[in-house]
Amino acid sequence: MLLIFSFSLIQVFCNFSFRSLCKDCGGSGLCEHQRRRSLCKDCGGSERCEHQRLRRLCKDCGGSSICEHQRVKSQCKDCGGRSMCEHHRRRSTCKDCGGSSLCEHKKIRRLCKGHSKRGKRQKNARGGTSRDKSCTAAK
Repeated sequence: MLLIFSFSLIQVFCNFSFRSLCKDCGGSGLCEHQRRRSLCKDCGGSERCEHQRLRRLCKDCGGSSICEHQRVKSQCKDCGGRSMCEHHRRRSTCKDCGGSSLCEHKKIRRLCKGHSKRGKRQKNARGGTSRDKSCTAAK
C-alpha cells in the first residue's frame, strides 16, 4: 500500500490494478469467500445462470457467446470465429500462421521437450508467481 499526502488529506492507493478485486484492500468486487462476487457459485453471482454455468457460455440458456451450431462463437469453424485462422485451425497454434503459442521449433510451447519445463518464476499482478513465458532451450 502506498500513502500519498495531498492537501492535508490522506489518500490510499493500492498497488493492484483493479482495486475492487484486491484482497488486501477488501475490494467491493469480492464476496465473503474471497472470490469475484459476480462469478462466485456459492453466492449466486450475476454472471452465473440457473445451471451454475457462466451465463454467456450456457447452451441451455442460449448464452450470448454460443453460436447457432451450439459452439463457442469465437472457436466455431463454421461461423469463422475470431480464434480460427484462414487454415481452419486455432490461430494461436497454427504452424502456417506462426501462432503465438508455438515455440521456435514450431511446436506448442508448453508441450515442447526441447525447452525448460521449469521456467523462471516471476511475480504476477496478483502477487503470486507465474512461469516465465519466454522460450529458452534446456541445458
